[in-house]
Amino acid sequence: MTAIPEEGQALPALRLRVLEALSEEQWDAVADLLPRYLTATAQLMQAWQQAAIPDEKAAIAALLQEALKDQAAIAGRLRSRMAWLEERMVKLQQGKSGCQLYAAQLPGNLA
Repeated sequence: MTAIPEEGQALPALRLRVLEALSEEQWDAVADLLPRYLTATAQLMQAWQQAAIPDEKAAIAALLQEALKDQAAIAGRLRSRMAWLEERMVKLQQGKSGCQLYAAQLPGNLA
């Protein structure tokens, strides 16, 4: 019997849920799922390091390899979202600065 931690066993389902939430741009769900996904991955890596029986180690390694396949897709989607958010933050700051400059020119200086 493999000694895969419970959260590690949940990794494949979590991985699919993260990918689905990313593809549907459900960012609140992504924020909720990622900590559990990362914890499950870390526990699985620790279990792999501690596994003494070759069959256990191989089963855990297979789960980790599946997770690794999607790691680039997950990271890419997150980088894309960060770039989009940064762009929006810059535009927001530019709009705020423009409003402040405009208000400074008004009689009575509303700023």
